[in-house]
Amino acid sequence: MITGETEAILSSQLYDDFLFGSKASRLARKTNRKSNRTIRRSNRKTNRQANRVVRKENRLERRLVKQTSPLKQLKRQRRSAFIQDIGQLYKSTGASKAISKGINSIIPDYSAAETPSDYKMSIGAAETTSIKKSSIPKIALIAGGVLVVGLLGVVVMKKSKPAY
Repeated sequence: MITGETEAILSSQLYDDFLFGSKASRLARKTNRKSNRTIRRSNRKTNRQANRVVRKENRLERRLVKQTSPLKQLKRQRRSAFIQDIGQLYKSTGASKAISKGINSIIPDYSAAETPSDYKMSIGAAETTSIKKSSIPKIALIAGGVLVVGLLGVVVMKKSKPAY
């Protein structure tokens, strides 16, 4: 008897209506979910735009606070004073003439080299001769000399400053 009643309940449409509601109520719930989804999405978009404006204002405010902080201004003044001191040191040492004389005393003069006897000048020559260059380029030597002289200037300037 129980088996027959169970089969009758399962085969009937009433069982589905009991679990999930009628077809009309399921359709109503589905349309309600869709409308709520569109409302949520539109709210999300407007909230995103409003939050973007707020985040931008906060970011600008933080940047302004960082730029106007006393520590930042003190660092800026120290940096400008340091650069001015290096400029004064550069001018007092005779500027670029003294530096170039120091570099020229280290680097040998290659301008007096004569052209080789087998030198030929031609257009469209099939053979190319490679000239063996020195191991260190002249530009690298000059840059290194300027760097060394600059470091020496900074060390001299740091030693001459009074201790705080």
